Amino acid sequence: MQPLVEAAKTAAERIRREQKLIHVVSHYDADGICAASIIAIALLKLDKPFHLIITKDITPELLQRITACEPSLVIFTDLGSGYLADIAKLPCDIIIADHHELGSIWCGSTAGRQLIHINPELFGKAQFAGAGVAYLIARELIDDRRLAQLALVGSIGDCGDYSLELFIGPGVNRERGLNIFGRFGRPLHHALESAGFTNSIQLLTELGIDPRKTLAELNATERQKLTDALVRERLAADANITSLFTDVWTLANQPAELADAKEFATLLNALGRMGSASTGIALCMGNAKALNAARDIVREYKKQLAAALEWVSNNPVRRTQNATYILAGNAISDALIGTVVSMLARNGDGKPVIGLAMSAEGVKVSGRSSTCNINKLISKAAEAVGGRAGGHAEAAGATIPVGTEEHFISACEEYLKSL
Repeated sequence: MQPLVEAAKTAAERIRREQKLIHVVSHYDADGICAASIIAIALLKLDKPFHLIITKDITPELLQRITACEPSLVIFTDLGSGYLADIAKLPCDIIIADHHELGSIWCGSTAGRQLIHINPELFGKAQFAGAGVAYLIARELIDDRRLAQLALVGSIGDCGDYSLELFIGPGVNRERGLNIFGRFGRPLHHALESAGFTNSIQLLTELGIDPRKTLAELNATERQKLTDALVRERLAADANITSLFTDVWTLANQPAELADAKEFATLLNALGRMGSASTGIALCMGNAKALNAARDIVREYKKQLAAALEWVSNNPVRRTQNATYILAGNAISDALIGTVVSMLARNGDGKPVIGLAMSAEGVKVSGRSSTCNINKLISKAAEAVGGRAGGHAEAAGATIPVGTEEHFISACEEYLKSL
């Protein structure tokens, strides 16, 4: 932990010295949006001018646009570690605050430039999401309780096995509670049905609980009645009750829809995938008025996601002995293919699930696996067809040239057969 903190201090010192416009580049998911917001809040408090870019990927075109602005300092958050060779060509000082698997390792000074690479992978076990790494830097710059809240939301949104204790404090509360999504935002009967409990209205009526209430609105007696009933139902079905409970994180001084860290993260993920990361940034920075726009965007996101899942159910999915492949073409947007793959992987047979969808840059690839290092798999297959990849052992993505899909799948199969 201490070496990571020292690296964050080095990055903070470099930020303090900067007098010109700072470029901040971050990923478009919840973790990236939170990481970017953390840095943005710090820069605003320091009166540092900055330009914020939210992107799906680091491309040569993006780096060319940044270079044309002649920056003195560029900060990458929640991305960059897989593209070090490309980023290192920027003619300026660079800070990378990332947590993805490393493409290579560098830091220090070269050709009169300072290159600061902060990634938990460099210091042992990866304990932080991108927002957590950004938080380590920002807390060296300012004291603002929103930083810990956003670091927590980004980490939860990234769904990794991260250390979250660092973020507990004023404004962040953790307790053990029911593992039911929608504590603040869903009527209780809808929340229960989404969690797999049938006849929820009948159950709640028998318990004397108004089904229209949210879980957060229940008093202590009602909450205990509900918990006992759900435990009895699980035991009657010979189901494991362990998954019924989880750590519940509540954020102080937030609108109801953002008070649950998991709900906040889910909202940000939807906004990012709908190309509305700016709305997510506004929410993270305390603009409650952005909630109205966010609600409309999320409604459209749910419609598109439902249509994507319906397409998958009505079209053949390629299954091999080693993996499942979804060749979506233009039927599913490149922004949604990762979500679709994640949902199928959670309910699948344990084999890797890999989705391919058309994008403006080529073919977007998204993979999930709990049985092999999906990042190594996709990286090797993408390299075989001239593509670019990056990610984690459990979740990774790539962009490959149009027309190389079958070659890519063959490369995946060859790698999987060799395991």
